[in-house]
Amino acid sequence: MLVDNLIIRRKRLEALASLLVSHDMKKINEEFYELIAQDKLPSDNNPYEVDWSKYDSLAPREEAVN
Repeated sequence: MLVDNLIIRRKRLEALASLLVSHDMKKINEEFYELIAQDKLPSDNNPYEVDWSKYDSLAPREEAVN
């Protein structure tokens, strides 16, 4: 899903591009939020105030998929 806010979209793409320099796609997919958190300054830790635990709870669990 595309984000309408171009500034947010640009920041996300820049973060992804910087991760690709030192990580493979599989690791980025599995640990995206942790990797992003490592690269950010403490004041920039969650600039959009997203509760990632609620977001992650929307994904089906592996045992439910199998």
